[in-house]
Amino acid sequence: MADKVPEVKSEKENKQISWTFSMDAALTETFLDAYRQNKKHGRVWDEAVYTSVQLAVLVKTQEQVEKAHITSKMCTMRKKYNSFTDLASRSGFGWDPIKQTITAPPSTWIELLADPKSNEKYKGFRDRGPKWPLDHLAIIFGNTYTSGSYSIGGRDSVDLTHMDSVPDLNVVNEENDSAGLGEGETKNGTEKRKASAMSEEKRPHGKKVRVVDEVKEIVQDMTGAIGDLKKVVDPAARAEYVCEQVMKIEGFTKRYLRKAYTILMRNPIEKEIFLGGDLELKQEMVEELRDLIGDI
Repeated sequence: MADKVPEVKSEKENKQISWTFSMDAALTETFLDAYRQNKKHGRVWDEAVYTSVQLAVLVKTQEQVEKAHITSKMCTMRKKYNSFTDLASRSGFGWDPIKQTITAPPSTWIELLADPKSNEKYKGFRDRGPKWPLDHLAIIFGNTYTSGSYSIGGRDSVDLTHMDSVPDLNVVNEENDSAGLGEGETKNGTEKRKASAMSEEKRPHGKKVRVVDEVKEIVQDMTGAIGDLKKVVDPAARAEYVCEQVMKIEGFTKRYLRKAYTILMRNPIEKEIFLGGDLELKQEMVEELRDLIGDI
């Protein structure tokens, strides 16, 4: 039997690359665009995406990179992102959305970093976030809760501007509105105005138009929309909304789901990914917490 011939890498692939901030930006922006174009399938990106990254880096920085350089860089970024989300979910650690950093009392940091392995893994996140934009990493690597194993699964993204599970505020897309609504108008509002105009035409000339009922109806619509908006922007209402969504998942005990809710609330990125996903994704994310929760 002939000996297996070892794989020989090209000189370009063996060349060491020092990634700059501009190169990182070209890489992440290209992967974000590729995600929006549905060029990721499970854990696998279309082969053409790597070619696009090579071109983007070349155009932006005049540096030439190979696919091996790109996959190596992605691996590094993924590990950093997973370490960050893992730390954020630990007991005693919190999240500062303004500073985009993990927070904890000094004593908690000292205790964690006393362990050499934890020190190497987490010391870079004290008082600062990941090196790259956290929202970009969440889209590229996000959708599976990580318990330290660097596991990535499912659809690795969430578009926060199209979150199916966030309450619909009844805004109509102007491009899809055949009635040609003006800026800021809704279909319901336009129909009401048309009905009002028709009704007014039938009234005798000079008769005072009664608008009280119409105003009440509009105010009721606005009140409902404001209530829905509160679920998005008010922390307490948001937490209650997340709890409702978690407790709807079938196939788990109530005690298990309560634990899952607690873990998701400690991790703001995973929480948003959960809310943005469909029912199947939500079930997968809750199931993947079993290593942390156990069978209860």
